[in-house]
Amino acid sequence: MSVETLTHHNINYLIIIHLLQRYFQAMASDEEHLCQKYLFLKPKEATLFDLIRLLYSSNLEETRFVEFSDQADRHINNFRRRWLIFISVVAQKVLLVMRIPLTVVGYVL
Repeated sequence: MSVETLTHHNINYLIIIHLLQRYFQAMASDEEHLCQKYLFLKPKEATLFDLIRLLYSSNLEETRFVEFSDQADRHINNFRRRWLIFISVVAQKVLLVMRIPLTVVGYVL
C-alpha cells in the first residue's frame, strides 16, 4: 500500500471514531430517555405452545418469554411484528442448541 492509501484509511478511521464518540455523547446526555420502552426476549423460557400462541394473540402479557417496560405496548396488533418476534426467538433457540457443536468446530479449526 502506498502512503496516500494508508493516510486515506487513517482519516476514514478517525472520522468513524469521531462520529461514534459524538453518538455516544448524545446518548449519554439523553440517558433518562434512553430505555423508556423496551422489549426483552427470553428464548430459554419460550415453549412451542408459547410461540404458536404469540402468532395468534396480540396480547404480550400472556407470554412468559417476553419482558417489557411499563411504557411499552403490550398489545401488538400487527402480525408482521409478532412474526418478527417469533422468528427472532426461534433463531435464538436454534443458536442455543447449536452452541456446543459450534464451539467444538471453532476449537478444531
